[in-house]
Amino acid sequence: MVEKTPILDTFTYIFLLLGILIVGFPIIYAIIAATLSIEDVSRVPMPLIPGDQFWVNMQTAWDKGDLGTQLINSFIMAAGITIGKIIVSQPSGPLQDLPVIVFRTDRIQKRFNDPVAPIDFIEQL
Repeated sequence: MVEKTPILDTFTYIFLLLGILIVGFPIIYAIIAATLSIEDVSRVPMPLIPGDQFWVNMQTAWDKGDLGTQLINSFIMAAGITIGKIIVSQPSGPLQDLPVIVFRTDRIQKRFNDPVAPIDFIEQL
């Protein structure tokens, strides 16, 4: 059932937008801070207009944090975990078809118990 309640819909959208702003503001604030020089970030209050130092700050963080090595380590760990999960889950694949196999053999066995059914079964093959 679809209810037409424009006042409640408006309130819901306002509430959702307010939640997005509350959750999203710190993320936007951090991105803006990443574009500013250290002097601008240290100034109180910090400017809310993005600066032009983003690539300089990213290069400095990459070098000081040794992010290249950490990125390679993260890739190796993620690849190892993914391959390990695939290897561990492989034996469970045939087990998913087991009830179908048991059902088919049960049906075949029922046909062989009937004296006329084996002839019909062989003719179907």
